[in-house]
Amino acid sequence: MNKIKEFYTRYKKIILIVGLLLMVILLLMPIVTTRRVKEGNAYYSKKDVALYIYSFEELPKNFITKAEAEDIYGNYANAIKEMKNIGGDSYKYEGVITSYKLPSYVKLQEADIYKNRSGQRGEWRLVYTTNLANVQVYFSDNHYGSFSKVTNWQMQSARNVFLIIFFVYTASFIAAFILLEKSNIRFFFRRITQRLARK
Repeated sequence: MNKIKEFYTRYKKIILIVGLLLMVILLLMPIVTTRRVKEGNAYYSKKDVALYIYSFEELPKNFITKAEAEDIYGNYANAIKEMKNIGGDSYKYEGVITSYKLPSYVKLQEADIYKNRSGQRGEWRLVYTTNLANVQVYFSDNHYGSFSKVTNWQMQSARNVFLIIFFVYTASFIAAFILLEKSNIRFFFRRITQRLARK
């Protein structure tokens, strides 16, 4: 411990500057890594599309219904190859999501999420509510066989990890500073107490 204190005393300014700089960087990282979507843009990934639905209660502009895909492109495969996603049709199998205890009057719509643009719709689906005060989004990776709710934690996982790192680092930095500066802190408070006593 004495060697650590000697090293800290010798390089105190450098250690504090580097430590505080790293703290600022870690503070900025959650801001930089926060996932954002802009109304009217096209989005394709599970997290981006889910965040768009939560933000604007509708699908991004690249989504078209099954009927629109057939009318405009002839079939689903051509629409998918043209960077369109099938979505916006009613989801009529509400019973599959009963474990989430949705109200009986809830209305759901579905949206495709593609691993690639081969022309196949694949098995990934988002299902979202359209008539609840707070929209809810669910994801299935096995064509409605099972669902998991898409949460804010999942959509902002990178930001959340950096937030945890920031708080852990900051707490550790403050604890180490107090431990290494214990004698100086005691002296500081002693001086204040003496001045207050004189008054």
